[in-house]
Amino acid sequence: MRIECFEPYDAVFFDLDGTLYDDQQYDRGAYALIAEHFPDESDLQTQLLELKRRRGRLDGNLFDDYCRERGLTGEAAVRMVQIYRDFVPQTLPMDSQMEKLLQLLESRKLFLVTNGRTVTQTKK
Repeated sequence: MRIECFEPYDAVFFDLDGTLYDDQQYDRGAYALIAEHFPDESDLQTQLLELKRRRGRLDGNLFDDYCRERGLTGEAAVRMVQIYRDFVPQTLPMDSQMEKLLQLLESRKLFLVTNGRTVTQTKK
């Protein structure tokens, strides 16, 4: 990111996932936590990551479909969704962007734009 590009602007909008925050890192952490709650599901974290990679990041039925394919109950899918949404990451925004972002904060209004759920995005 080159700061000079923003010279003529009073405000700057950023997308959160994949720009300021590594959302794949969030998924890895959340899926690992889900796997801890479902110890009978071997390699659950890897399976969820692969399923999301194949289907795309905006697929809202990931847990429902995983549970249906594996013969798990709807309650299991609900529990997986809850664990995912309650997960609190221990990571910071992409380090390479932080210094530049702080420079922008000194002289401009910054806005974050996201299409994710408020609860999940706020934790990031």
